[in-house]
Amino acid sequence: MKTWFFTFFMMTWVLEKISVEGSANRLQESSSPNTNLESTCNLRCFSILKPILDNYTLLKPEADAINTMSNNIKDLESKLAIAVEKIGFKELIIKEKNEQLKIKDDHASTLNNLQSRLANLECETRIKDQVIIKDKEITEYIVQLKSNELLVKQKDEKIEAQSELIKANNGKVINMTITISNLQNRIESAERQIKIQEDLLVVKDNEIKKKTEEIKTRDNFIRSRDEEIKVQLDKITSKEEENMSLRAQISSKDNQIDGLNKQNKMDLEKISEITQDYSLCRGFGSCPIGQPNGIYTINIPGMTKFYAPCNIDGWMIIQRRKDGSENFSRDWLDYKNGFGNINSEFFIGLEKLHQLTKKPHELLIELAHKNVSKYARYDNFKIGSEQEHYMLTTLGNYSGTAGDSLKYHEQKNFSTWDRDTSPNKCSSDFTGGWWFHYCFESKLNGLYHKSGTSPSSKGINWKTWNNEYTTSLTFVEMKIRPIS
Repeated sequence: MKTWFFTFFMMTWVLEKISVEGSANRLQESSSPNTNLESTCNLRCFSILKPILDNYTLLKPEADAINTMSNNIKDLESKLAIAVEKIGFKELIIKEKNEQLKIKDDHASTLNNLQSRLANLECETRIKDQVIIKDKEITEYIVQLKSNELLVKQKDEKIEAQSELIKANNGKVINMTITISNLQNRIESAERQIKIQEDLLVVKDNEIKKKTEEIKTRDNFIRSRDEEIKVQLDKITSKEEENMSLRAQISSKDNQIDGLNKQNKMDLEKISEITQDYSLCRGFGSCPIGQPNGIYTINIPGMTKFYAPCNIDGWMIIQRRKDGSENFSRDWLDYKNGFGNINSEFFIGLEKLHQLTKKPHELLIELAHKNVSKYARYDNFKIGSEQEHYMLTTLGNYSGTAGDSLKYHEQKNFSTWDRDTSPNKCSSDFTGGWWFHYCFESKLNGLYHKSGTSPSSKGINWKTWNNEYTTSLTFVEMKIRPIS
């Protein structure tokens, strides 16, 4: 730049010398033709170079302005570097404070981070708004510069080369102006961030103080609670000593109670034996509930005592089929009085059933075919008198898993081969006594087949077992129990 100015002043000085010499030569009219020609040449050269020199003179202030801007940019860059160093230092301080807060309370740190992010977002929003405003100002400035460029172009059309140089300089000015604006924005942003960080430091310090006070308060509370707990522990220790004394007394009483319970148990066992002996001697009106499974004496008014198998739930077994050891193709008298071995296969007798079911009874039939078991239950089982041919008077409602194959026989007379009252003389064709009709859907006193199959339908049948008559059941128990 200094070389350019030196050249400019040298050219100006040379031209001035030429101009003075030209003027002196014009005064000497007596000069030779060669001298006139030289003077004319000097004047013409001066007239040509004069506009160029004037234009350089105009460019000098702009060059000075550019130098001033460059110096300003350097100053701003140095300020920016200082601001960046401050930000770094502040960030280190903030980091230490954040670590302290994190040790104090992680939850509070999370909340403060969120608040800090929100503040940063708001700050960034304001910065963006200011950037937009600055962009508009720069745009307006650029438009103004372009307008100035057009004016310069109109005025300096004759010196196009110099105008291009001015345009280049204007472009540099615009770039430098934008750079200055950006640097100013960055400095302002940095200052705002520094202020925000300082505010955050103040807030963090206050929070640390607050947390410290809370910790002190909690420590005092814990000490108070520790003292209370110590008092309570002393009380508990005293109570435990009292409890140990009471436990010793209770243990002594428990031993006395155990002795009394053993004595009571022995007395109850004796009473139970005496009662059982008396009951066995006197007999029961029905199977007792809660007594062990076994054979009990049944004593019904107007009948001779008889034995019947009973279970713990009070069910009396009145018929059993399990192995084919007993012949069920019997006459009327056998079915009336009963037959068989009550410990194996048997039928208890129709007369006994008539006397028993004068009071309401329920009937339970347990059935099995090989490894499959089912049952049928009726809630109002009653048998008529001999004059009524021991009719199956009522059955009540059915429930169970075997299906209802006995309802068909309700209100039907009992038939045997020697006294067959069924319409089709079914007892003569199908062995065993039963409440036949046309002829049966169930028949539990038929022939026993160990194979579980009876092709002639003369076995132990229950139609709803699988809706056919060739299946012969391999186990049956009929039980009755008084309705409570």
